[in-house]
Amino acid sequence: MTAFAYAFEHLEIGGYEQLKRVAERAGDDETAKTAATTLGEERAAAEKIAGAFDEAVDISCRSRASSASAPSGAPRAAPGTSSGRRRAGPWR
Repeated sequence: MTAFAYAFEHLEIGGYEQLKRVAERAGDDETAKTAATTLGEERAAAEKIAGAFDEAVDISCRSRASSASAPSGAPRAAPGTSSGRRRAGPWR
């Protein structure tokens, strides 16, 4: 999830960079200034997200480790049954 957020910020960075350059060429100083300000905010957000990569990896590794110690995908017995398998149809 962190990687997707980081990638999305860079998509926004690209958009604001393009807007700023078009505005500069068109002589629209107000739009260029606003785009430059927003561009700085988006870059800061991307850096903040990049700072969370290690924590995201640690959480992911802990999650995988705990699921690896859990029983395999074998069905568990439902309360009051012996096999845990439920039959479909009238043979329940």
